[in-house]
Formats: sequence, structure tokens, C-alpha cells
Amino acid sequence: MRDRELREHRHRGRSVVTALALAAMVMFPVMAGAQGTPHTSCEADEGHPCCVIRIPVDLPGGEIISFAEIGRTFPEWEGVERGDGDYQAGLSSNTVLEGTVAIAGGNDDVQTGPHVSFEDTPFGHDTHDFCFKVLPDDSYRYLLGEKVTKSGGATCSVNAAETCTPECPLEPPPDGFCPAPCIVNSNGDCVDLGAGGACLVCPSDCEELSDGRCTKTPGGASCNNLSCEALQGMADCASTVTTQDDVEVEWEVGVGADNDSNPCHSANESGNSCGYFSQGHTRRELIWQWPTAGDHVHVEGFWIFDRGHAPASTEIHPPRLVAIQRQLPSMFGPSVSTSNFVVATKTDVFASGDGNALNNNRSGAPSFVRRVPMGEKDYTFKITHNVPPPGPTARLNAAFVLHDGDTFPANPLISQDSETLPNGSVHFLPSMTVTIPWNSQAAPDTAVFARTFYVWWSTGDNTADLTVNHGVQADYHPRIFKVTPDYVLMDPGANDMLEPGTGQGDMELRVFVEVAGNWLFLNELASDDVGNILEDGLGDADDHTEDGVVIDRRGGGLNPWQFTLVLPPGGKFRIHTDGWEADGINEVFGNLIDPNVACDCSFQDQFNNLFGLGTYLSGGRDDPIGEVNHLFSCENADAELGSTHATFVREQAGGGIWSDDITGDTVNQNGVYQFQFNIQELAWHGTSGTVLPGGPCDTFPPDITINQPTATQYVHSATLTLDYSAVDVGGAGLKDLGALMDNAATLAGHGLASGQKIRLLTEMRLGPHTFTVNADDYLGNAGSKSVTFEIIVTPESIKIDVIQFVADGSIDPLSENSLLQKLINAAKSRSKGNCASASFIYGAFINEVQAQSGKNIDPAAAQILIEDAQYLMTHCLTKAVNTQITLGGRRN
Repeated sequence: MRDRELREHRHRGRSVVTALALAAMVMFPVMAGAQGTPHTSCEADEGHPCCVIRIPVDLPGGEIISFAEIGRTFPEWEGVERGDGDYQAGLSSNTVLEGTVAIAGGNDDVQTGPHVSFEDTPFGHDTHDFCFKVLPDDSYRYLLGEKVTKSGGATCSVNAAETCTPECPLEPPPDGFCPAPCIVNSNGDCVDLGAGGACLVCPSDCEELSDGRCTKTPGGASCNNLSCEALQGMADCASTVTTQDDVEVEWEVGVGADNDSNPCHSANESGNSCGYFSQGHTRRELIWQWPTAGDHVHVEGFWIFDRGHAPASTEIHPPRLVAIQRQLPSMFGPSVSTSNFVVATKTDVFASGDGNALNNNRSGAPSFVRRVPMGEKDYTFKITHNVPPPGPTARLNAAFVLHDGDTFPANPLISQDSETLPNGSVHFLPSMTVTIPWNSQAAPDTAVFARTFYVWWSTGDNTADLTVNHGVQADYHPRIFKVTPDYVLMDPGANDMLEPGTGQGDMELRVFVEVAGNWLFLNELASDDVGNILEDGLGDADDHTEDGVVIDRRGGGLNPWQFTLVLPPGGKFRIHTDGWEADGINEVFGNLIDPNVACDCSFQDQFNNLFGLGTYLSGGRDDPIGEVNHLFSCENADAELGSTHATFVREQAGGGIWSDDITGDTVNQNGVYQFQFNIQELAWHGTSGTVLPGGPCDTFPPDITINQPTATQYVHSATLTLDYSAVDVGGAGLKDLGALMDNAATLAGHGLASGQKIRLLTEMRLGPHTFTVNADDYLGNAGSKSVTFEIIVTPESIKIDVIQFVADGSIDPLSENSLLQKLINAAKSRSKGNCASASFIYGAFINEVQAQSGKNIDPAAAQILIEDAQYLMTHCLTKAVNTQITLGGRRN
């Protein structure tokens, strides 16, 4: 393609725009992470007093009552920066976060890695949330909140009485007792003459108030982690402050809801998305826009306190944009092939104002829903291609693919990053800046941006790039794995554990499978006769279900789902499952309550309508079923795959014991299901040939070769041509190669690249010098090699000094003969061993040079000639140096 040319292609049925030779394109500034002061958790409760309500469940055997500190659930999410103009206008304000997605510590760590949550509140959600935790880059660490707790981790608290105490019905007094003003009439009945009729009194287990009302005895609950002002006034609360480890990001998934009152139920029951973080997804397709462990993300969205779990943490909840630079490179090419591709950095980008049930731009949304002003700005992020280029002339290329659901009306702006060097030249960097022009193109707030970007190196020879070098350095050797998810197998007794009690029926499972960022909703893979994927198949399963088989039924076939992964040296990838079993709370999702409603009796009635008898009898909260978090890397792949480099793995899900705070039922997440998959390592075929499966981790520094200079003596009149190289022997690829001369990276205003010519006479002084080459690979393995050489003068080389200075204009030709004659005479005396005579003549030479300095001889050249002559005067007896001297790269 020509420079600055944009050409449209077809790629897997979607439009692809490829931008070549991007060096000439317009540059765009990159948004920097703003610095700020960390916020403390007690700020979350400012302006939100504790509110305690009772949650009754009326059963035939009596009433079950619990008291909840509902004050932190409404609002469950509070803006961190409440002075922000968007926030004050009832909009979702925007904050930028960049960092790396956290990695779970194993199957029992069900809180750290990316997963679909099972424990969301139905009055603020249509569907469950997708959650991932981000370890912020340095510029974004100010987003980490500071948690105020007691020593040992407990929260400071006070007890508060319930807000709205129910009234008690009056009843007749006990037999034999007739309290005033009631009297016993002639029939022996206790009657109220004033009100007429039978005497009714406040029951003994209730309280009669001064206004005559009879109410139940007020209950109470512990209010934790109060406002900053309240904490300061509590003498018994010696608090400590700890900083969060990460920032959680939560965006509603848009799948998995089936209760009739839910606006998502129709689409979800068919296996399709209703929007949110899966907009455009249809049954049996991959969910492409969710990150995995180890990915680097650029997130923009609503920075809030999560008040639902004291002490409050700061989160981005919900985001409006997530740009995921995948940890694993991708095979990108004109067809799906493991032989016809370039190794590309893949970045999945999803942006939408459809954040969650309480933050969106949907028509007909309740008035308390915050709108998301997507069009208030353009969105900018970087893509860095951390792969070594196939050669020094390789150019960085980019392309993007549109996904179903994309409605954004314009193309993004893509430009290669650059830096200006001290000498004024422009150096292009291995990274791109992408700008989504939401504001500048006046795109509507309701638009959706759903695209995947690919960035790769090209030599300009497409055939070689696709079939030979694959867009990488010859010494770059990734490992290739093929992963085939097999099935989810329920453990014996799982049904009884998840659906306890008589007549509870089968499990209503929701199961997600992920391979290195490729997400499948397993319920959707059921056969065609399953029309409602949430109430049939896995949605109506027992311990012996066969609906957990991972089959690709797209296009009417019955094929395995297979994923070919490119594992860079030092990389890792995750194989994962998670999900839940839907219970009573599933039936009330999407019944929204104003998060800023007053905590009064009307609110209590509304709240209890959601958590009544039906929720309790239907199992309470959705039950977690545990997770599989299996990591593969160079550290464990060989041991797990064995000598055949292929194996089946059956992994027991984990997560420990979980208890339902509504019903008290428990789930042992280590006994719900197992997940089986096959993993096979393939050979890598590249420029350097075939690299067979297996091999140790790359802990080796690059191998450095220095051909020039060598450890020898060079005459001052010589020209030295630097000649050095390095190759990475461990497979990560050579990243940086540079040199130092006497610990300096430049010499006489130029660099020290291999091939650089150095005129020793004018650029370097006499004496010993050290030349050092440093190299490191893409894993940070660093190597260094040095050579020490010496610059000297001989009777012949000083003559060449004069000839060179005449040639470059530093000496007037009229002075040449006189100077050379003195040097010839001195050399004759020196050759006879007459050092005194030679020194006398060299002294005369120096006198003449000094006399002509600034006249017929350039002062800088004069100083060099004087120093060279003085060297010969002091080294007259060292005659051996005349026999093995390197002159212009040859030995004389």
C-alpha cells in the first residue's frame, strides 16, 4: 500500500480498516492520568445517616425477623467527587483509570480475578455485574481509597434503632384482668365504655406510646464505619488507615436474567444480550469485550464509593469505556490459519453509556436514573506493541474490526507515537494513539463503540510477513497452545446442596467458561430444542445433566470450541469458569428503587415487597457455584503437559463455604462441579526455523558480539567503524541494544550505533578507552559486554595527522611541507634510537604549530598535533608499539 493510504478490506465477515505507513498521519495528545489526593472510606457516609429497617418473613410457624442497616445500601454507590458538575447535574461523572487486571491466587480465590458476580442487589440491577480488579499504573494510584478501620481490621460502629416500627394490633386483656378505664359490665365482660365495645389493650410484648399508639418493641442494628466527623468524635474508636490494593470495576453483563418483570428477560431467555457490557451479543457467540487476568486496561467511568460493604472502597462503577490491551498477542491474518498470520497486539474496545440499571441512556428509564453524557468528550488511549520487529526497516501497522452492536457513526483517529531526539530528529515509537471522536463528531450519547484493534510490524513484503517472519524478530519464539474446553460435570449431591428442602426441584444454573479472555455463556450452547436457555438445559439441571458439554453449534454443526493461543515468553494465560445457581432473589431483579429515597415507612414497605415470603421460600440469594482459575505459563506448562505436550485436565471448582444471609443455607463451593479441558502445545515456525514445543523459561540475557573495536591499540589517525550485535537466546526477542563510550551514550554529537564511523583524530583523546554494549530482551533480561582499547601515536601516524588536517582545511597547505619535513627528520632520529635528537626536532615541530595556531592552523587541530608530538617525546623508548599497530582496521 502507498503511504497515508486507507484501504477497506473484509475480515471474517466484518469491515476492517487498515492504516499503513502511519508515520505521516496527524498526531493526537494522550490523556495523562490526573494526580489527586486519595479519599478515605468515611467520606462515603457523609450526608447519609444510618437507617435501620426490619425485614419480616411471615411463615406458618411464626415470623422471622432480621434488622438491616439499610442506610449504606441506599445509595449503595456514592460519587467520590460530589462537587463534579456532572454529578451535581444528575449525570454519571467520568474518571480515567489505567492498570493491569489482577490475577486470582487459585480456585479458592473467588474475589480477585475477573468473573461474573453472583451477589448483586436486585433493586439496583437488571442483571448481575461483570467484575474485575485493576492494579493501577503509578499515575493512577491516587484512585486507591484509604480504608478507615479499627486496629485489627474491625469497623467503628454504633447501635441504632429501626426507623419505622410496625404497630401492634390491640387485643383483649388476659382473663381475669380489666385495666382502667375499662370496666367489667353486668355480664362479666371487660368493656370500654368511652369507645364502646370490648376492651382492647396493647399486647404485653408491645409498647404503648404516649400518643396512645401501640407498636412493636423497636429493634436495632449496628451501624458501621460512620462519617468522618462521627468517627472523630468517638473516643473508643482508635482508627487506622490502610490503602486499597486495587480498584474494582463493575459493569452489568446484560445476560442471565429471566424473571418476567425484568426488562432483559425476553432477550436473555433467547440467549441474547439486552445491552450493557455485552451489547450486540447473540446466542452461542463469544463474549469478546470482557477482560481476563493480566490484561492491561484503560477504563473511563463513574468513580464511586461502594457503600454496601463497610469500610467503603472506591470503584469505577459503572464504566463507560473499557479498552483492553490483551496480554497475549493474536494471530492476525486474512484467514483463520496457524500458518498465514502476523503476530499482532490485540486491543478490544467497548464504549457505551449503557452502564447499569441506575446509570444509562435508555428511553423510559425512571427519573432517578443518572444519564451518561458520552458526547461530552473525545476518548483517547494508547496501544503499545511489545513485540520485537522483524527488521530495522519494519513499519508499524494498524487495523480494526467492527463487532455486532457497533453504532458509532465515525472512524477513530489512529497515529503512531514519536519522540524528538536531542539532535532534532524524530524517532517513531512502537505504540499507537487512538482517539474516538465522540464529541468532535457529535456522536449521540446512545451510540455504541464496539471494535477490536490490531497492531503489528510489516516489512512491506506481505508474503514474507504472513508466512515466514510473522511480523516478529527471528529470535522471538512464542509458544503456541491449543485449548479445547470439554465439559462441566456436576458433583454428586450438588443438586441437594444448591436446592435444599422438600420439593425444591432442579438447579437453575448459570455457567461461564473463559479461555484467555474468550468468554462463553455455557447455557447458550444447548441444543436447538432449548428455546429458553435459562429455564431449560443448564437452567433446569440435576447432578446428571449432559448440558454442560462445550459444543460449537454455530451454523448447525457439532464442533468443539478450540482456541489457539500465542503465549509470549514470560506470559501466562488463564482457563476459568464461574457462575451461580438462581434462587429467590433472581425473581426480583430489575425492580428498581430510587437510591436516594428517604428511609421512612413507605420506603420500608417498598423494600419489604422485594424481600418477602417468596424470596425466602425460593432459596434466598443466588448461590455461588465456585470458580476454576487455572494459570499456564513457562513455569508449569512442561510439567503439566508432560512429554507428549498434550493432556486432559479435570479441575475441581473451589471457593470454600458460603452462607446465605437470608435463609442461612450454606454452599460448599469445592463440591459443586468439575471442569475438563484439553490443552496441547504446537510447534512455532518462524524465520529461524521450527521451534519444538516445550522449553525452560527465558531467564537468559541476550548474547552480545563486539567485532569492532577490539582489545588492541589504534593510532590516532585511524577511523574506527563500530561493529556489534546481539541476539536473544531465550526466545523473548531483543528489545533494546545500545552502546556507551567511556560511559557516555554519544560522542562528538552523534550516537554509537553499529556501523557508526569514528574519526579518532578529532573525536577521541589519546589513552585507554572502554566501549560497552548493553542489551536486554522483552522480559528485562539484561546483558552487557565491554572492550578496552588504547589510542596511541607513531612516527608515521603523526604524519598522517598533518595530511588529514590539510585535506579537511584545518592546516593551510603552505605549512604542510615544513611540518612534514620536521616529522620525517624526527622519525629518522627515533629509528636510530637517538631519542634526544628526536625530542629536539619534535619540540621544534611543536613551536611551529604553536606559532601558526589561529593563523595557518586551526586552534583545535593545533592542540591535537601538540599532544600527539608530546606523546612521541615521552614514548621514544617504547619501540615495540611500531610493529603491531592497528591502522584503519589493518595491522602494519
